[in-house]
Amino acid sequence: MTQFDPSEDGMKSFLDHIGTRVKTTVDDVVAHTAGEDLETAVTTLHLALNTIPGLEFDRAWAQEAVETLRRGDPLEIQVG
Repeated sequence: MTQFDPSEDGMKSFLDHIGTRVKTTVDDVVAHTAGEDLETAVTTLHLALNTIPGLEFDRAWAQEAVETLRRGDPLEIQVG
C-alpha cells in the first residue's frame, strides 16, 4: 500500500483553496439573493455550500453567514 504524507505547506495551500471557494460561494449567493427574504437566501446558500465536495454545512451556519453579510459585518471563514 502506498502512503500519502502531505507537506505542511501543501495542506495549508489546500485548506486556503477550500476557504476561498467557500467564501466566494457565500459572497456570490448573498449578493445574488440580496432582494430575497432571509429564508430564501439561507436556503439558497445552504444548498450551494453543500455542493462543494467533501464539505457539509448545517443550515444554522448558512443563516449566520447571510445575516452577518447583510448587516455589513465581515465574515471570517476558517477551515481546518
